[in-house]
Amino acid sequence: HVDGLYDPTAYLRRLRERFAGVYLVVEKILELEEPLPADWPVHGATGYAFANYVNGLFCDPRGEAPLTRAYHDFIGSPVDYESLLFEKKTLVCDRYLRGDIRGLVASLSRLLDREAAGPAAQPDRLEEAMIAIMAGFGVYRRYIRGRHVSPQARAYIERAVETAVGHCPDLAPSIHLIGAVLLLDDSVTADAAAVDDVVRWVMRFQQVTAPAMAKGFEDTLLYVYNRLISLNEVGGDPSRFGISPDAFHAFNAERRTHWPHAMNATATHDTKRGEDVRARLNVLSEVPDEWSRCIGRWRDWNAAAKGLCEGQSAPAPNDEYLLYQTLVGVWPFEAQPDETLTRRLCEYLLKAVREAKVHTTWAQPNTAYEEACRAFVQRVLADSPDNAFLRDFKAFQSRIAWFGVFNALSQTLLKIASPGVPDFYQGTEVWELSLVDPDNRRPVDYEKRAAFLDELVGSSADVRARLRAALDRPQDGRLKLFLIQRALAARAAHREVFENGDYVPLAVHGRYADHI
Repeated sequence: HVDGLYDPTAYLRRLRERFAGVYLVVEKILELEEPLPADWPVHGATGYAFANYVNGLFCDPRGEAPLTRAYHDFIGSPVDYESLLFEKKTLVCDRYLRGDIRGLVASLSRLLDREAAGPAAQPDRLEEAMIAIMAGFGVYRRYIRGRHVSPQARAYIERAVETAVGHCPDLAPSIHLIGAVLLLDDSVTADAAAVDDVVRWVMRFQQVTAPAMAKGFEDTLLYVYNRLISLNEVGGDPSRFGISPDAFHAFNAERRTHWPHAMNATATHDTKRGEDVRARLNVLSEVPDEWSRCIGRWRDWNAAAKGLCEGQSAPAPNDEYLLYQTLVGVWPFEAQPDETLTRRLCEYLLKAVREAKVHTTWAQPNTAYEEACRAFVQRVLADSPDNAFLRDFKAFQSRIAWFGVFNALSQTLLKIASPGVPDFYQGTEVWELSLVDPDNRRPVDYEKRAAFLDELVGSSADVRARLRAALDRPQDGRLKLFLIQRALAARAAHREVFENGDYVPLAVHGRYADHI
């Protein structure tokens, strides 16, 4: 995680000097429109940006309004995404980064012209103002390392200051004071404060904004804002409902020009759910009204399965909504619920509610709430004649899973055909229906995958016959492996095109242009 370094640029330059010619990519989480620093001597990033762009292609923007209504109706209140993000980042800064922030305030106080700054420079106000700015940062961090502030860094800092003031107007003088220091404005620092000392302070500040985003967004908000959880991904933006084909093509063209050897990932050790889970869940954006009716029935049928915690039914509606989507995504092809699936879901929901930090936390577990969540999962998955929910759910889920297959195959093909280096996380050669770690780090049956591949490659049947055989049993994942094998073979056969060719988007016309 390069953002944890004090001076990532210097580190990467030293690394490149020592390992000239070695393929080098960085674990750098970029927001959707954020470019990788052009002066980094690397081949690119590890693929989170690609994962979010390709995932967004399969989210139908026409489903945004009805899915938003369905979510708000289910949980009983509207949710403002930007306010929620600011709140969760503030929570993390206050609860987990307070020591770092106090250290920054102490060192900043020695640099300021406190007489000119007046009350704005009081340590307690600086502390709260600094939390507000960190909560307002729209990216993980900036990379100021000298006396020059780039236009891009200036824009991010000014936007963070504006956001902080919007949420905390009473702290405006202190927020603007810190903002001026971040922009290396020497009018607010003491005469004796060397510019290099101010730069070093800014570099240390930048180092702390990264965990504020990582813990506040990745490890808190993504478990709280559950409108459509296929969009809740590292480096993603759950408030942005879908990516247009034009935006995807522009992203690919830019990568072809500037980062042709960056990784194309669709799953990693840190993604919040498996690539094929996201592909399934994106189908919900195409059937929002049916989804809304389903969750209404399921809520009524499963009300008796809930427990009581501190006078409220548990799990809370927001966690219940998360569970229903999770079930749609991870349900095995043509499988009955078993102890393994139930255990995985119980473990996942426990992690999710603790990460959300609403009803329970890792540091202070609310065992009554957690037990109610575990019991709820077990009850709703009980395979009994009286379980109307399970019958209804399986009928709905099977349709979603079928259309999810096409999303998943399309996503895989785009990964291989797009500019960049296609990356396959362990086990994703066939269907990958995992959840966040540790679920996505379970042992992989490589012998099974190798046998499938030998069967596909070694068969004497022609390609069409092999494809038909894979289509006859899409549930076992051979179909995905067939596509991967054929597409990688085509890429190898046309290496010059993929390595040095131009990126030419295909124009699509006609009635179903929006579906291609």
